[in-house]
Amino acid sequence: MNWVFIQREALRINPAFWFEMSVWDGDTGGEGWKAGGGKVILPKPEQYRRRGQAWTPERYEGSTQFGMWLLRPRSVREFRGHGQPREPFQAHWEAIPRAVDRVHDDATLSRFWRAGELVPNRSHPHPFQTDMLPRYANEDRWFLLDTSLDPPRPWTYETELPVFALALVVGEPGSRTWLMYAHAPLGERKDVRVSIPGFREVTVDVPVAGAFHAVEESTGAARRTAQ
Repeated sequence: MNWVFIQREALRINPAFWFEMSVWDGDTGGEGWKAGGGKVILPKPEQYRRRGQAWTPERYEGSTQFGMWLLRPRSVREFRGHGQPREPFQAHWEAIPRAVDRVHDDATLSRFWRAGELVPNRSHPHPFQTDMLPRYANEDRWFLLDTSLDPPRPWTYETELPVFALALVVGEPGSRTWLMYAHAPLGERKDVRVSIPGFREVTVDVPVAGAFHAVEESTGAARRTAQ
């Protein structure tokens, strides 16, 4: 989420700045590699499996979309080692163009991609505040929305978040529309209450691969979009 204000500054300096996003699931296709001191670092999917979690194309798609809608990059690239064949990762790779195509294929998503304003969540500070440069001290750096499934704070690197949610908004107060995106990396969640800053809570179901809901200020209703 720190990339949001960094990207904004780069575009102020150079409006033609090319910002793209690179994704990788941490799978080397091997048994791991040795770090300093001989410690073996396992591929990320294996680390998930040893925690009793599943690493699926749907989870990859959900996390990729969260990054995409946080940053709205000009392109999304998947990183793999040049010697790795695509076949073992094909299903995961296909999640990336599927997420990108969705932006072009759904009129609501296209509108928000071009004109939506990312909604900051000022209810909580960013958890890391050490050695901030003074000129960045007041920048919005936290965009994760509060949900009814959030664990107690303070959070650490080991805190498991059942749902990741964010929102973009268009329109003026009184006639605003929010596009809310949420995904549940550890398994589908039903009837999740998500708080939209400056508005209200809405209740939605959240799948692993993520879901988009358009929320109208005039009615408060959340309509699923981009099936």
